[in-house]
Amino acid sequence: MEIQNLTKSGKTLSEILKILRIDEPNAGEKFKIHYASDGLQLTKFAHGADVFLNEITGIGLQPVVISAKTQSNLDESMKFLGLEHIPAFGELHGSMKTSKLLECTAVLYAGDQISDVVAANKANIKSVLIGSSTTSELLEELPDFVFTNMLEFSKHISTILKS
Repeated sequence: MEIQNLTKSGKTLSEILKILRIDEPNAGEKFKIHYASDGLQLTKFAHGADVFLNEITGIGLQPVVISAKTQSNLDESMKFLGLEHIPAFGELHGSMKTSKLLECTAVLYAGDQISDVVAANKANIKSVLIGSSTTSELLEELPDFVFTNMLEFSKHISTILKS
């Protein structure tokens, strides 16, 4: 599996380290420490995410971020991007994403991983896949909508919400 695909796989950090055969003691903890000082600098908006956030807040919706990142790294990323006013929940994988979507009474969930589509489908809300290539696994999960980027998605948000 390519590193880029592995990072988007929805696997936990410890699962990724095992796949990469990194068995250095405390490798996960070391990564988390260095991410806050080094990796955070690479944090950026996905193409069109700023337009999307303006669009959904403009129609009265409250965005919520659900991530597999550790809570502390997610908080740092949100602060770095100037988004600390948006509720953000970290360390969520698999069914924990679904539970958080239900708790937040979400009406749709957009993400870039198949696990995001699975979580939305299990929560019985609209699923939106952004910027992912078609795979046999994806075709089994059937997202409600697929867009190449957030900017394209933002152009259709009102129609999606009405559907």
